[in-house]
Amino acid sequence: SGKYEKNSAEGVLATPSPAMDILVSSNFERFLWYLARDHEASGNENQAGAVISGWMDQLKTAGSFAVSEAALDAARQAFWSGRCSDKDTYSTIAKYYARDPSYLLDPHTAVGVYVAATLRSDIEKLGGADSHTICLSTAHPAKFSEAVLKAVNENGRHLDFGSILPPPFIGLLEKPRRCLTCDNSADAVAQLIVDHISN
Repeated sequence: SGKYEKNSAEGVLATPSPAMDILVSSNFERFLWYLARDHEASGNENQAGAVISGWMDQLKTAGSFAVSEAALDAARQAFWSGRCSDKDTYSTIAKYYARDPSYLLDPHTAVGVYVAATLRSDIEKLGGADSHTICLSTAHPAKFSEAVLKAVNENGRHLDFGSILPPPFIGLLEKPRRCLTCDNSADAVAQLIVDHISN
C-alpha cells in the first residue's frame, strides 16, 4: 500500500515558497477525501470523513499513514510530481523577469513553472508535441517580496519593494492607523468592545 510520511524529525524546512512548506495542506486533505470516498469507503461520503480522520490521527501519532493500492493508483493517475530547489525557484523568477520585466513570478508560481518545464517531455508524450501547459498563478509577487527581490537583485537586475507593489498599496503603511489595545484575556477584550460600543 502507499505510505505518506512526515518530512523529517525536524519538521518542514522553510523555503522561499511558504505556502508549500505546510506538511498537510487543506487542498491535499480534500484530495485525500475523494480517494477515501472512492477507494476506502465504497462511495460512502460519511464513512470517507471517518477514514480521513483516522489517517490524520495516524499521521500525528505515528508520523505516517497508509492507503490501499487502489487509492495509491488513483492518486498516481491524478498527479505528476517533480521537485524544485530554492536555487531553481530563484533562478526561474530571475529568468522570466529578464525575458519580460513587466512579468514577475511569485515563488509559488515559479515552482510550478519550473516543474512543468522539467515534465515537458512527459506532457508531450501524453498530449503530443502541440500540447500546451498552463501554470496558474495564485499570489501577487509583492506578498513574497523578500524572495522575489532576492531572485531579481542577485541576478544583475534591480528592484525595490515599492516597484512591485500594486498601486492601491503604495503608501498604505504611511496612512493613519486606528488601534485599540488591551490585555490578552477574554474579559479584557469583552470589556474593550463594550466600552468602544458605548462611546
